[in-house]
Amino acid sequence: MNNNLFPSVADMLYYVKGLKPKNLIGFAFESYGWSDESITQIEEILSEMKVELTGPGIKAKYVPDADILKDCFNRGVELAEKLKIG
Repeated sequence: MNNNLFPSVADMLYYVKGLKPKNLIGFAFESYGWSDESITQIEEILSEMKVELTGPGIKAKYVPDADILKDCFNRGVELAEKLKIG
């Protein structure tokens, strides 16, 4: 929204950041219409929180297609595997 995160996403990220959680892993994803700048902002916040990013963010313009949904699913499986090991 206006080349920034949706307010609800920003609120959630800053709330969780304030809790100072430790040992986090994850990745960023976004569905955008006009501008795909929010994924960079999300990754910056996650990095500030010391989240171990499992790879680059996943972007979809408007509605994710089957390939992007498959990529999201596979990355979720990858995260689950890391959680089992960790």
